[in-house]
Amino acid sequence: MATLLLAAASVQAAPTINYENLEIVEGVGLVDADTNAKYITLGMSRNKLMANAPQMHCLTPAYCEVLSSPTTGLVTVHLDEAGKVFYLRFYQDTAPHKWASRKGAMDGMTLAQVHAIYKGSTLSSTTDPTKSPADGYVRTKNGNYLYQTYTLCGDTGCTFSTVSEVGKASKP
Repeated sequence: MATLLLAAASVQAAPTINYENLEIVEGVGLVDADTNAKYITLGMSRNKLMANAPQMHCLTPAYCEVLSSPTTGLVTVHLDEAGKVFYLRFYQDTAPHKWASRKGAMDGMTLAQVHAIYKGSTLSSTTDPTKSPADGYVRTKNGNYLYQTYTLCGDTGCTFSTVSEVGKASKP
């Protein structure tokens, strides 16, 4: 009986998350904007990640996807050899609710607007960065946040996408 109670006590339910109240925190990850509770963050273990995001689907041991809710975007999670999160990428193009960064950058902004928010950041663009769509990126001075925009073209035409990234990824 004691063993059964101990086993039941060690099983933790996923935290209650208001997905529309999350924000991207530069250099940290995805947290609750009001309580600062961590949902998916850099350095988080695979076990903690699975507890927080039970809807996570891993394609490889190092790469997982989380679709938090039908109204929010897709998060790709990259794990190192130790099973710790080192990089997050946020795809929100078609999501009705978009997460902003703590400083206020969000999908749909021009590169110039994002660059103005992040003083000292690097702006690189192959087209006019004051217009949307513009292909390019803004990387914060300390490298802990990247806002990237690009156009993808295929057989059915072209689409414009915006991606936000947190962590230690290679340069775009």
